[in-house]
Amino acid sequence: MNAFQKEYAAAMKSKDERKLKEMEVREKEIGALTKDMLILPFKAMIVILPLFLIAMWLLESMFSQFKIILPIGLHLGELLSLNVLHESVYGVRGYFIVSSAIVSIVIEMVWSQVEKMMEKNKTPSPAAN
Repeated sequence: MNAFQKEYAAAMKSKDERKLKEMEVREKEIGALTKDMLILPFKAMIVILPLFLIAMWLLESMFSQFKIILPIGLHLGELLSLNVLHESVYGVRGYFIVSSAIVSIVIEMVWSQVEKMMEKNKTPSPAAN
């Protein structure tokens, strides 16, 4: 997209009519690709959301007495009112959401460190030149 925009700006600046016609055709193609790219996450949600809802229903019905107590309040109302410094009780759904968030944060931290190490290994050292 950036390359297209730069090329289009250059064609506009040079007033190259032939190039502008070519760019108009490519603009339609890029528009279609952008639309497909924007729709792609929603296609995944068609599968993921029903599976999530089924999993939540099964877990809640299987472990209806399950409760955890956290030293902080994480309900939306508590977060919005900044009233989080008290114990809160959560069931299966709360445990699942909290544990998913924590696992996601840990995975993101580990993944970013791995990417940094991989990037560091790719750059040639000055001694190698």
